[in-house]
Formats: sequence, structure tokens, C-alpha cells
Amino acid sequence: MDLDDDLLKAGHEACVDWMIDGCGLTVADLKAHDKPIKVPAAVWPVQPGKLLKDGFKTPSGKFEFYSNAIAAIDPKYGLDPLPSYRDPLEDQNDPETKAAYPFYLCTGARLPHAIHSRTHETPWLRSLRPDPTIEVYTTDAERLGLQNGEPVELYSPYGKIRMKVKVTARSQPGVLMTLHGYTEANVNELIGRNHLDPYSGYPGFKGMRCNIRKVQEA
Repeated sequence: MDLDDDLLKAGHEACVDWMIDGCGLTVADLKAHDKPIKVPAAVWPVQPGKLLKDGFKTPSGKFEFYSNAIAAIDPKYGLDPLPSYRDPLEDQNDPETKAAYPFYLCTGARLPHAIHSRTHETPWLRSLRPDPTIEVYTTDAERLGLQNGEPVELYSPYGKIRMKVKVTARSQPGVLMTLHGYTEANVNELIGRNHLDPYSGYPGFKGMRCNIRKVQEA
């Protein structure tokens, strides 16, 4: 990818060496032993690490609950230096959008055998949950007349995908739970390109307004 980062260009082991820097070991040291080895830097009583000794990479050098870096940003952007709560759907809460897309789609669920999209094509692991599944709360499923295994379409202002229903009592009314990683039902297609974290600019992949409807399989 030719990223402008010397550490990433140095390779995986160099990155791990950077992560464990200070423990007195390197990846090469670990590879040279076939059994667990003691960490040379592990002493008692515990000594302050680099951050406590030299300070954090913040304007104050301290761990900041009030971010001086955010406080320096133009107030017109409405960013709070304190860690205050913001509704993750604040960009979708106008009356028209809420009426058309009343469900909250959560794509952050995890299965122990599924790591993003990396293991979905492994036949044995895929057999544990072969079909892309949307978990619908019991009362919502009853109200919409949805049954286990029934094909449905999830849709948002930005796209639509098809999945199969799994009725559950583990979530909350109005919340649809699903997994990302299925190439034939890519949940990211439902996420708007402007649905971003206001502080970092990172896409809000884990939550989105959506709706659900029955479909007839061909």
C-alpha cells in the first residue's frame, strides 16, 4: 500500500518489537526459545513506565480528561474537550428519517469463529452460521410477522442487502443485530459516507438507522 509510515514499511516483526518495547525482549528473542521465557524488565516493586516517567504526548504531558488539543480547535465545529456523550445517530434524527427508518442497526456483534471477513470463506467455520443473519427482537418480529429463517431485506437511505431472520430476546426492541464480514450481504453498504465520527472523521460502521421488510426468494 506504500503507506507513509517507516515502521509499517519495516514489516510485521518490527511493529511487534515496537509494541513490546521496554520489556527487554524482541520477536527474535521469542523465536529463539521453544518455551516461555521470563521478561527481563519485570521487576518488583514495579517501576514507572515511559509515559509516567517522561509524560504523555499531550499538550500538558499528562493523561487528559479535558483535552487541550480539542479545546484549541475552532468552537464552530462544536467539539467538547470533555468526554461528553453524543448520540451516534444525531445526524439521522430528523423526523422524516426516523419515520422512514425506525430501527437501529448494530453491526458490532461478534461470533467466536468469525474474524471480520477473514474466516467467512473457511468451509467448516462457515458451516456454523452459513447464511447472513439478522437478529430481530421477539416483539418486533411478531409485529412484522417475521419467522426464523425467513428472507428479509435490510435497507437504509444508502443501500440494501438481504439476510435471514433470527428471532431473539437478547437484544432490545427497535434494535437489529447483525454481523459484518459476509461478502454477499455487506452491511457497510447501508452506511452513509458522511456518517462519521465528528472528532476523528472515522466512518460510523457500527450503527445506522435502517428498516426491514419481507422479500420473496426467486
